[in-house]
Amino acid sequence: MATQVQIRRGNNASHLTFTGAEGEITVDTDKDTLVVHDGSTAGGIPLAKESYANASFAAANTASTTASAAFNAANTASTTANAAFDAANTASTTASAAEGNALAFAIALG
Repeated sequence: MATQVQIRRGNNASHLTFTGAEGEITVDTDKDTLVVHDGSTAGGIPLAKESYANASFAAANTASTTASAAFNAANTASTTANAAFDAANTASTTASAAEGNALAFAIALG
């Protein structure tokens, strides 16, 4: 006959006040999760359930996609601003050249 192993268990309220031995594993029956104890932390350290880990990954992936879209928008704005600066710089250079030509013409007419 197989040997049955039963692990200490309790609801969340009982876990919050319980400090298990170092390396002890208990079951939180409210959260349906295992809790690992270190001998000093009241309540122990709950282990993440697979559904929670998948949800956390999905949230992080969405945040990364949003950040990437924001970066692309900022990069496009920077490119547009650089093009506007180049156009203004060209216009300023053209105006300076025209001003210089007008001054030379006025001196020549003297």
